[in-house]
Amino acid sequence: MWKHSVALVLAGSAFMSAFMPVAQAQTDNLWLFSYTGFAQDGVFDPDYQVTGSFTGTDADADGIIEQAEISRFVWDRFLLTPPDAYCSGYNSCTLSDFSYSPSGGLAFELRWMYSDERAYATGSTVAGDSMYYYGSLGDNDAITYTWDWTDQTRFEIIPPPVPEPGQYLMVVAGLLGMGAWRAASARPSRTGPRV
Repeated sequence: MWKHSVALVLAGSAFMSAFMPVAQAQTDNLWLFSYTGFAQDGVFDPDYQVTGSFTGTDADADGIIEQAEISRFVWDRFLLTPPDAYCSGYNSCTLSDFSYSPSGGLAFELRWMYSDERAYATGSTVAGDSMYYYGSLGDNDAITYTWDWTDQTRFEIIPPPVPEPGQYLMVVAGLLGMGAWRAASARPSRTGPRV
């Protein structure tokens, strides 16, 4: 009887802990996203695609990933890690107005600038609106282009893995423990009643 009680307690605690919030720091999740189909000068290109990703966690459990809750953001060739602290290869890079929720979608604004003794370039992306680029190299003419979102632009995102692998192991351990307890309790006792 004591073995059965211990098995039941262990199985129950493993099963419950898999579904209860963990009081320790959460591991960041990864989201991969893309936008496909943009218009340039009024001409729609259905195959033009820009991709990105971000890592973070919904720390306040409100169903929205906000800028303060992400640790890394990638858009096209820009990598910010953490946001507003570093932008690989550029003089300045700023991410603002970032948020993501399954119901509200993805919103962000990215501005960047690069300059050296020979070249100058700047640009911005406002998700759902446009991507803008301006660049000049020495005495050459400047290059400017804008890609616009349209109602045909497709958005895709791959959500984070849930639950986390450790939680899967606890669920499996709990189910195995409950199965072992049930099998043991279904067998007749070999020792007979104690006197």
